[in-house]
Amino acid sequence: MPGNPTIAAVYVTSITVNWSATTGSQGYELDASTASDFSGTLFSSSTTIGTLTGLTFPANLTANTTYFLRAGNIVSNTTFYVNVVPTSTSTLTNSLVNHFSTKCSIPA
Repeated sequence: MPGNPTIAAVYVTSITVNWSATTGSQGYELDASTASDFSGTLFSSSTTIGTLTGLTFPANLTANTTYFLRAGNIVSNTTFYVNVVPTSTSTLTNSLVNHFSTKCSIPA
């Protein structure tokens, strides 16, 4: 399993997770789900580079949404998963540009 997978960065539509490489790894998979048992909407990012120490989801996550995360080590076409620390996080919200109009009056 990937060693000590932790959330490294959180963005509006993406999350980055880093870990320490595992000897003999044939790759890694990073999963995000809207359900803690990974039965909800599932997003995955993977690599066949066994020495890689992190993955970032493509910008396909939904803003302001909680995702549960797990990282997996791929060996002989089998993926061995471990939860990321912390096990869940929320993506950031979209910025509130042009949603407010401020009008100030200055007394004479």
